[in-house]
Amino acid sequence: MEIKDVFGDFPTLETSRLILRKFKLTDVDDLFEYASNKNIDKYVPWYAYNDRNEAVEFINSRIERYNEGNLSSWAIELKENNKMIGSIDFGKWDTKSNCAAIGYAISYDYWNNGYATEALREVIKFGFETMKLHRIQMEHVKENVASGKVMLKNGLKYEGTLREAAYYKGQYYDKKIYSILKKEYMDLK
Repeated sequence: MEIKDVFGDFPTLETSRLILRKFKLTDVDDLFEYASNKNIDKYVPWYAYNDRNEAVEFINSRIERYNEGNLSSWAIELKENNKMIGSIDFGKWDTKSNCAAIGYAISYDYWNNGYATEALREVIKFGFETMKLHRIQMEHVKENVASGKVMLKNGLKYEGTLREAAYYKGQYYDKKIYSILKKEYMDLK
């Protein structure tokens, strides 16, 4: 299976509380609101946004990827109020070995409500059932304990810590690696 076969017409996914959909330019204010928060900045390799134009550039880059049929990000939208509160994506997909990696970010104002767990569950389902993946993996910096809990809640297993494997913002970080195999996913269904 090729990336364009799945993402040529970028899919919309839905859960009980969320819609995972393409980013659109009307998301700029919501994106800037969460991406400029210093609380989220400490766990991601990018710096908190200082300028609304950074949000515009991010969204335009996602739209370009949609148009090319490439991997891109889903905007995470709350059904109850149509607010965009984060993003989730398959950042890498090795189509030869049927393995992919997922990453996500949720607005600090919406942490501890189960939204990341819910969005991740749906993207994992999409990965195994639509993309026909064999393995999905994720990682987080060691200090982001809550992110590891989200991964464990979705059936991923901790594999180990890569010591000082990430360098950004002028320092090295340990990365914790988690994965789930299709057979493990099937056992959870």
